[in-house]
Amino acid sequence: NPIKTGHEIVYAVRYSPETKMIAMGGWDEGIQIWDANTGKLLTKIELGGSVRSLAWTSDEKKLIAGALGSSIRIFDTAT
Repeated sequence: NPIKTGHEIVYAVRYSPETKMIAMGGWDEGIQIWDANTGKLLTKIELGGSVRSLAWTSDEKKLIAGALGSSIRIFDTAT
């Protein structure tokens, strides 16, 4: 089933390395992390701007986001 993100535009979608989670970044809703098996929203990370790229670290403990305006932010996803 499709995941309804609420983003007006989705720019980036990434599975976590163990394919347990899906991270999505878009124009107006920051980052959303979803359970890949159930499609349930796990958490939202508000950024105040659009997210253009996403990458997980190999241990799934950090999510790296490239945002509009040339900024890169790193988020702890283990806690």
